[in-house]
Amino acid sequence: MLLRRALVPLFMVLVTALPAPSLAADDECRFRQGFRALHDLIPEVVGECLEDEHTELETGNQVQRTTRGLLVWRAEDNWTAFTDGITTWINGPRGIESRPNGALLSWERGAPLPESLAGWEAAAAEQGRPIWRLLGDAQAEHIAANGVPMEIPFVPDPQLWNEWAAQSGVSTIDLLLYVFYGNSPTDGPTERAALTEVNRHRAANGLGPIGLNYHAVLAARAQSIYNVVNLTRNQHEQQPGGVGYVGQGAVNRARYFGAEQAFIGENSHVIRGPARAVQGWMDSPPHRANTLQDERSGMAPVAMGYAESEMGEFVNAIMTIGPIR
Repeated sequence: MLLRRALVPLFMVLVTALPAPSLAADDECRFRQGFRALHDLIPEVVGECLEDEHTELETGNQVQRTTRGLLVWRAEDNWTAFTDGITTWINGPRGIESRPNGALLSWERGAPLPESLAGWEAAAAEQGRPIWRLLGDAQAEHIAANGVPMEIPFVPDPQLWNEWAAQSGVSTIDLLLYVFYGNSPTDGPTERAALTEVNRHRAANGLGPIGLNYHAVLAARAQSIYNVVNLTRNQHEQQPGGVGYVGQGAVNRARYFGAEQAFIGENSHVIRGPARAVQGWMDSPPHRANTLQDERSGMAPVAMGYAESEMGEFVNAIMTIGPIR
């Protein structure tokens, strides 16, 4: 079930062999900033410059040829490295490290994620960063590459989330939303897919379409996360003292996130995938009735929220739906 980040290592295809320079080093070129720092740390490896640094159009990276290879700076993760076509030297969080081209150090973007809490603890100790930060960074990278959040790859003791929140200086629910959803928009691909399925069933039953509601999505995310981190799977109520508690029922949770009015119900499922979840609800009379709510005179318009969370073997899909604004 573990999702891995599948980014192609930069030098795996970019530099397999560098041609020997045909021109003498240009006396006017200079190493600057990060390239100068890397050169000064390993001058015998980098050699002398053949040109000034410039932007590579294909990748957007800053590059600079030298008498021994190529310097590269990647802006999105402030990654500075030199390769001779076989080996890459990186000026990283632990100083200069080298590796074969095509391999990745544990802290590099695109490296496989650890599969156990022990693996994350080792990575955190190695990098000198807390586990919650590593998880959040991995989540942000996965969303940027795939558009949807990743599964949390291990199942910690629930109280660890409270400890990590205390370390981070934010509330437990804010930490959980950061780790599980990062900066994923509340109208992202998963939410829109669920909305499409709901509106398809509503149209088939003579009802008008509804939309996504920001507060309803956050309420759904909060309950979906609550179920998986507390290992309760498929509950509709939160209990005070539970990890990530923000309100007992769906209405309380929507109001916690800023809804002015909320009269919403909630559907829950222990599967992943909007089409499967919505169909499952339509096959169950009480969930079907919740999904096919009609507009209520004098109340807020019917809208919905949808969320899926996955942590190890624990999966929960939640839909909040009803008059809300």
